[in-house]
Amino acid sequence: NPFKVPLGESWTKSKKSVQVPIFITANDLSTMYAPILRDGRMEKFLWEPSRQDVVGMLEMMYRGDGFTVEQMAELYDTFRGQTLDFFGALRASTYDSEIEKLIRQECGDYLEHNTRNEETTENVRKLHKLLLQRKEGDEIEVPAPKLTFEDLINVGRQLQDEQQAIMGITLSNEYLKQDRISQDDIQANIAKEAAREKEESMRLSAVQAARAVQMVRQKIDLNFTVEYKEREKPPEVVESEEQQKAADALATDVPWTRVKVLDAHQKMMDEGYVLLDVRPSKEYDREAFKASTNIQVARMQGTFLNPEIVPNGAFLAEVQKRFPHPAQKLVILGGADGKYTREAMEQLWEAGYAGA
Repeated sequence: NPFKVPLGESWTKSKKSVQVPIFITANDLSTMYAPILRDGRMEKFLWEPSRQDVVGMLEMMYRGDGFTVEQMAELYDTFRGQTLDFFGALRASTYDSEIEKLIRQECGDYLEHNTRNEETTENVRKLHKLLLQRKEGDEIEVPAPKLTFEDLINVGRQLQDEQQAIMGITLSNEYLKQDRISQDDIQANIAKEAAREKEESMRLSAVQAARAVQMVRQKIDLNFTVEYKEREKPPEVVESEEQQKAADALATDVPWTRVKVLDAHQKMMDEGYVLLDVRPSKEYDREAFKASTNIQVARMQGTFLNPEIVPNGAFLAEVQKRFPHPAQKLVILGGADGKYTREAMEQLWEAGYAGA
């Protein structure tokens, strides 16, 4: 009985058991008990830090080195697409030269010549004592490196080159695997590819035939509709000049330009536009464009069955903080029906963001 809970040898008299929600934060849930992770028992929210989140973490990481928030933003933009582990490795790599100085100070030239004599043996013994025979509470002081922002960028590029080298080795191994495929496997792959192409061709032909039939039907329906409307066409009403001006004003009631989704994507790729999604966060989290930024012009409150839309009074301030220059090129997304777009555009244009 799923509604009763055993207490040792007895059962509770209550017919309902209390369910307590448990919230967990973790980096890796794969080692947890498998049934707990099952859909329906656990709802998982994967954290994908935004640009502002990463820049804030970098500012905390390098706060003692004298770098500014603007420099941390430039560091993130220089290595955009890298994970947080990359920036952590970059931070650790800046201490490599100081650690090397400490080792050379204790071991002399032992690292370079790799010669065994009394002097080098004594130096290695000193290093062993320094690292492994320290008293509890004693710490090894490694001075913080004196780095400029240019030095930090150069270290990051070195790490990036190492990444590319490792990826190149991995790709080479994958290519070498292909050389070891037998002739039978090659012929089987060729036959499989030919069958797939034939199936794709047949599917495409069927789609084209169905589309042609649909176009013929639409044309027949359109001709019938036009003929019917011509029969029922009401007498023309001649509008006055004032009425015509009012209609023209309604047709051009907004100063900004509307673009299609594909055109917006092209502007992002070729012209440096930023996609700003102004929908409420709940809608944005449910379905969002890749590489878009969410600043909600309205907030969604209430329950799932009875939601309430409340204007976000801090919308313009958040936009100005995120994009301080009014000349910033922005593409505004307000949902399929655009119900949030007009409110956002009116505030942006009034604030001088004419590039939106």
